[in-house]
Amino acid sequence: MLCFIAYIVVCIQIHLTLGSSIVWETDKDGFLIPPVEESENNSTTGKELLPGQVTFHLHSRAYHDIELNDLPEKSKNLHIMGRYPIVPLKIIIHGWMANSTAEWVQTMTKAYLKHPRNLNVIVVNWGDLAGDIRYYPSSQSTESVGRRVSQFLDSIVGQGLARSNEIHIIGHSLGAHVAGVAGNIFSGTVGRITGLDPAKPGYELADSAEVLSNDDAEFVDVIHTAAGTSGEFHPRGHADFYPNGGANQPGCDGFSPKISSYLESISCSHMRVCDLFIESIIDYTAFITMKCPDNVSIPPKKEECVNSTKILMGENCKKRARGVYYLETNDGPPYFKKK
Repeated sequence: MLCFIAYIVVCIQIHLTLGSSIVWETDKDGFLIPPVEESENNSTTGKELLPGQVTFHLHSRAYHDIELNDLPEKSKNLHIMGRYPIVPLKIIIHGWMANSTAEWVQTMTKAYLKHPRNLNVIVVNWGDLAGDIRYYPSSQSTESVGRRVSQFLDSIVGQGLARSNEIHIIGHSLGAHVAGVAGNIFSGTVGRITGLDPAKPGYELADSAEVLSNDDAEFVDVIHTAAGTSGEFHPRGHADFYPNGGANQPGCDGFSPKISSYLESISCSHMRVCDLFIESIIDYTAFITMKCPDNVSIPPKKEECVNSTKILMGENCKKRARGVYYLETNDGPPYFKKK
C-alpha cells in the first residue's frame, strides 16, 4: 500500500491552462506558418479516449508550446518540424499526477533546446488521465495512451516529417510504460526509448506488451532510482543503470532536512531520476558508470562492479551499452561525481 500512497507525494503542481488546438498552414516553401486561428480537435481515432485527453506540444528553436493536431491530414503535409526538417525528435512523456507543464518536463525541454544540434521536442500531455489520484485508473490508461502516441508517430513518419531511427522517447514512471506500448505498437522501429524509473505498482505481473521492455525500440536504456518501491526493481532494457544501487538516492533519506517521512524519501528518489537525466543533457561528460557482471545481484553493489568500457548514463548513453551498470552521485546538483 505504501508504494501507491507514495505517488501522492510525487505529485507536482498541475497547471490547468493548456495550449489550444491549432490548424496548421504552410508557406509556399513548405515551412510552418505561426497559426492565427484555433480549432477543436475532432479526431475520432482511439475510441477508448475522448478528444483532447492526449495532446502533443511542439517545442523548437522557432516555436514554443504549439499544440499539434494529433493526426494532421496527409493532404496538408504540415511541416511541424519548423525550419529544421528531419532533425532528431525527442518525445517527453510525464507520469502520474503530472502534465505537460510539470517543472521537470519544462526544464528538460529547455535543456534540449540549448543542445548544439538542432532538435525538435514534442511533449505528450495526458494529464486528464494521469491526474486521477486513485492511481489505478491512471495506470490502466497507459495502454490506450501509448496506442495514441504510436498513431501520432505513424502519422508524422508517414508524412516524412521524422525518421524512425531519429525518434527518442523519454518517459518517467507511468510515462515509461506509455513509451513502451507506443514503441511496441509503432509500425516501424523507434530508435531509442529511455525509461526514467518505470513505475512498479500494478506492473509486476503485466504482459510484456503493456510494460517497457527491450523489444520496444532499437535501443532501450533504463535508469532506476527508487527500485522496489515506486520504481521497477528488475532490469527492463538493453542497458539498466542503478545510481547508488538504484533503491535510495543521496539526500533523500532521513538525514536530509528536506525529508520528514518515509513516503517523502521514496518520492524524492523516484523524482531524482529526472534531475539526473536533465544534467546529462547539459553536461556531455556526466555520469560515467561501472559495468556489473551478468550474474550481479539486483540492486547491484559497488564492489560487485568494475571500471571497464566507459559507458555514460543518460542522454549520451551509447547504443552499444548492454547489461547492468552502477555509479555513484552527489546528494545535490551537480549530481555528477567527478573523479
